[in-house]
Amino acid sequence: MAYVTSLFARKMIAASGDAVDGAALLRAAGLDPEGDPKVMIPETSYYDLLESIAERIDVTDLPVRGGASMRCDDYGALGLAWKAAPNLRGSFSRVERYARLWTSVVSYELRPDPHGALFILHRSGPRRFGLRLSNETTLAKRCLVGPAGQFRSLLAVGSADPASRTEENRCARSMVRVSCALRCGA
Repeated sequence: MAYVTSLFARKMIAASGDAVDGAALLRAAGLDPEGDPKVMIPETSYYDLLESIAERIDVTDLPVRGGASMRCDDYGALGLAWKAAPNLRGSFSRVERYARLWTSVVSYELRPDPHGALFILHRSGPRRFGLRLSNETTLAKRCLVGPAGQFRSLLAVGSADPASRTEENRCARSMVRVSCALRCGA
């Protein structure tokens, strides 16, 4: 079974505001509301939590708000390595290498491209709404926490399932436009 740090769950609840009962959502995910944010939870519990939030509020910009709430210091040693990177490519390269400290559900690939590089998120599993929200949040975190203003574009790799690709990629493109505007002041 794959796991995610409960810090991510707590950040998404905080980004949801007062419209959700954060303590109840944490308890439903098997977490102590006052507990250690470094505790890991099953990925399915995290996706369930995101879907519960989506039942209560409009989550159109939740991935960007949740991603924007993360700070390098929230990631401990990985955050320090990320922050110390000389440029965005170095930052993404460190994420690609050390992300397993925080989750076992995704991997990253930094692939050369004629226009620079592609930072690609790989996540397996059945496509469900909570997973899609998590994908968008993950990409937003990586863009918004990294060195400011050092990227022009981002490619989000969609589902392997062609039937869900169009909607997932539309959502990802929308998220990327918003995150670029937030981070780069566009």
